[in-house]
Amino acid sequence: MSYCFNPNCLYQNPDGSNFCQRCGSQLLLTERYRAVELIGQGGFGRTFKAIDQNRLNTTCVIKQFLPLPQGSQALQKATEMFQQEAVLLRDLGKHAQIPDLLAFFEEEGRLYLIQEFVDGQDLRKELILRGIFSEEQVRQVLKSLLPVLQFVHEQDVIHRDIKPENIVRSPNGSLVLIDFGVSKQLSGNVLTKIGTVTGTPGYAAPEQMRGIVCYSSDLYALGVTCIRLLTGCLPQDDGSDELFDAVNMRWKWREQGVLVEERFGRIIDKLLEEKPRNRYQSANEVLQELELTVVSLPTTSQTVSVSVPQPPPRKQRGVGGGFWWQWLLANGVGLTLGFSIGGAMWNVFSNLTVTGTMAGTLLGFPQWLVFRKQIPRASWLILSTIVGVTVGFVVGGSVDGVLDSVYIFAFAFVCVLGIFVGYALRAAWLILATTDFVVGFSMSLYAHSFWLDSSISIFKIAFILGLFMMRYLNIIPTIYLLAISNKLSSNN
Repeated sequence: MSYCFNPNCLYQNPDGSNFCQRCGSQLLLTERYRAVELIGQGGFGRTFKAIDQNRLNTTCVIKQFLPLPQGSQALQKATEMFQQEAVLLRDLGKHAQIPDLLAFFEEEGRLYLIQEFVDGQDLRKELILRGIFSEEQVRQVLKSLLPVLQFVHEQDVIHRDIKPENIVRSPNGSLVLIDFGVSKQLSGNVLTKIGTVTGTPGYAAPEQMRGIVCYSSDLYALGVTCIRLLTGCLPQDDGSDELFDAVNMRWKWREQGVLVEERFGRIIDKLLEEKPRNRYQSANEVLQELELTVVSLPTTSQTVSVSVPQPPPRKQRGVGGGFWWQWLLANGVGLTLGFSIGGAMWNVFSNLTVTGTMAGTLLGFPQWLVFRKQIPRASWLILSTIVGVTVGFVVGGSVDGVLDSVYIFAFAFVCVLGIFVGYALRAAWLILATTDFVVGFSMSLYAHSFWLDSSISIFKIAFILGLFMMRYLNIIPTIYLLAISNKLSSNN
């Protein structure tokens, strides 16, 4: 098949034809480039898959500048943008993940751009055919594209149209950034006012839709691309978008049932910040957050940015062996301080709530020291323990009598019920609060006998060991819940 380039003809001629059988126009551009397949067309022209007969029929891409009828000023602007795309491809095509410019010329009054062909499928088609991307797949998209964007931005260029359709996966698995037709060459300014609003609605940054672009505008569009791939929610032709709340001006991607590791989610959220100053200011900043190091190489090499191999990622589930010894020590210190200082507080204030709060704080603080490196915002651990111990103290202090079989049964029932409900609700804090309620209840019920009678007995030792083991073992279901919700990481 050989397509005619005459916009008033567009006839599909048999293979091997040199002239159009309908209008007689020449089918070979500069006597070497033949269009064999129509890839796309729009307001600026048409794009063909082609072959270069002077290079053993090597596949390439022909972009024909064919703007729709419009005013002279708009036509001049469109012509400048088409010529600019050629210049940018010439300068940026040194990078292995950007198509190279092969030729740029005028023939029969029309401009043509010849560029390297990327044999692959864009991410939008991949999303439709294979379904939503996993967190790890989206991470790889970021790690592959961010070095490309860093290189582009270092050349003072803003792409302005990052979206799944403009990201193509080559046969070797690498991602290639295409379509620099609306890119902007900056002239020294980080934030530049432009005369033409460009970009794709549903991806372009808010400032870009007002005619202003900066480097973080591309990062915003990349963030939107990520949540599109994670959720499978694409903007509709009628302008509707279930991912974006236009009333509150916020993205609702987390409400689509997407579960990602917390730190990765914060990276995505920062890419999507409405105000440019609140986003990452460079692609390298994002790479650092993703624990990927980028090394810049001289532009004489075809690959301008490469990824330095990193150590294997930290395990996301489970904790190191040293944690258990730290937890053992934290319980010993916490229970000792809780009993001793709690007793002193009771002697001074004779108030169960004050005493329980102090005991809970002294028990919760050491466990926070142990867990603060494994759980983001681990301060909730202290709060769960304080609430559990304080409530247990108040309830236990209002009960008269001794620790008989009724109390033992009640303790066991509360523990089992709290752990069961905690599992059902995936609430690690409820398991901690429940077991600490039992600890506080026991401490309050029997504390006076320890403080008034300094003698040592087997019962007292068993009682203390029982509380100790309860606090030590309650962390096992807690760790399990944190692990399956991907909120636990290992630093040991």
